[in-house]
Amino acid sequence: METSLRCGLRAWTGGTHRYRFRVLLAALLVLLGAAPLTDTDPSLDPLFGLSFSLVVLSGLLAMKRERTLLLLAVLFAVPALTARWAAILYPEYGASLVGILFPILFLTFFVVFLLKAVITAERITIDTIAGALSVYLLLGLIWSLIYQGLALVEPASFQFDPVFAPNGSLDRMDFIYYSFVTLATVGYGDITPVAPLAQSFAYFEAVHRRDLHCGAGRPARQRVPALVPSSPPVRWRHRYESATLCRNAGHRGAPPCPSVSPKESIRRCRCRSST
Repeated sequence: METSLRCGLRAWTGGTHRYRFRVLLAALLVLLGAAPLTDTDPSLDPLFGLSFSLVVLSGLLAMKRERTLLLLAVLFAVPALTARWAAILYPEYGASLVGILFPILFLTFFVVFLLKAVITAERITIDTIAGALSVYLLLGLIWSLIYQGLALVEPASFQFDPVFAPNGSLDRMDFIYYSFVTLATVGYGDITPVAPLAQSFAYFEAVHRRDLHCGAGRPARQRVPALVPSSPPVRWRHRYESATLCRNAGHRGAPPCPSVSPKESIRRCRCRSST
């Protein structure tokens, strides 16, 4: 009984490896969908914590076959989850740099792993495309945390319209919005970095997004033939089978060999069968 349960669990975990990046992408979409809800209603902040925990667990699931990397990821994930839930359960202490630093470390470590897995993939599948989209979303989240930490250290780092933030300070959703606007190089101008460090982070995010596309795009284009199914088309499979039969055939009328013209292959096979 124990052996069957172990085999069933191993088969299930092996099956989830095929769509690990799709699970991660779904978790990221849930997180980005929960962010505006928790911004309008602070009582729903635990929903954002659950969504972030789901992203972390999905990342660990994607790394389950890399034992060494998984151990390092757990060392980053535990403080990240602890800091996130501490900020939720004890909001009177407000946001802290520790609560922002550990999620940045975990997400950055995971982005490096995910980017390597996408670029070095032997075949481009739906799961690989989901991994590439997850890299893009994770980068936006990482930069939003960096901007949020910078605003804690230097509150005057960003200039914004008072109508945009009536309470006089930017919150988590504002930084997520600004990060993805910068990552997409749109730049509406409603939030502007004024501190030198904030300006440096903003143009670095915009530039490294372009470098990411150039670096990951070329290997992807080189692997486009991998989109073709691994099994050969029917006509070529038939010719391969014909070649195998031709080599082993000793009777008249053997199938043609694909290495030469059909007429020549039939002539050679007939000659061998007649000797």
